[in-house]
Amino acid sequence: MISEQNYNKLLEKFGDISSFAIYKESKNNDKATSENISYEEAIENHQKDYINPSNIILMVNPSAKREQSPDSNFSSFHHSNINDRHLRFLTMKTSTFWRNLYGSYVTDLFSDVVESVMDNLISAVKDDNKKDYRKQSYKKLIEQLEILSQDSKEEKLNIYVCGALSKSKRKDFIFFIEELIEEISENSDLNIELSFYAVYHPGYQNLKKLIQGGCEKIVKHSMKVE
Repeated sequence: MISEQNYNKLLEKFGDISSFAIYKESKNNDKATSENISYEEAIENHQKDYINPSNIILMVNPSAKREQSPDSNFSSFHHSNINDRHLRFLTMKTSTFWRNLYGSYVTDLFSDVVESVMDNLISAVKDDNKKDYRKQSYKKLIEQLEILSQDSKEEKLNIYVCGALSKSKRKDFIFFIEELIEEISENSDLNIELSFYAVYHPGYQNLKKLIQGGCEKIVKHSMKVE
């Protein structure tokens, strides 16, 4: 569980860009249904007690235009798009590692960049001229991790990096994680172990591949996916 104080702190500061992977049960047999998918319905169905601040599902960036339909009150990641529908099914209905991620905190690494094509996003934020932007993004994520760490039931935070399992994108994600770790070591008082895991991105794979796909630990000292 998460304390009311830290829940409200996250809600106030990051409630427009993040959420928790909790949902109301759907009566629809469709594997990727959007029925009852809203965060509000999850809260009304008493799912808040299942929040697990030890686990973080780290997406890359929003693919929908928030400026046209801004999120609030943790409504992010609870829409009818394929990414959110897949995430709901994986955390509620499968017997894979995803099932253990029910209740995880969900947020974006680059929450200000709206882009649905991963290659475009990576080329845009990895540019040398974007180093300051990346640092600001890392700081925003670190602040969220600092709040979550206060209620972690483990002596670590488990961060599941969505998209990092794709072989064509691993080097890019390793680059971002290395910079994130460097920012933490230089400018943060975060005093908890961070374990990073590479997983497929729910929105960029079909359900069969997601269900069959693995979860590989990112070894920090060598920065390799193993």
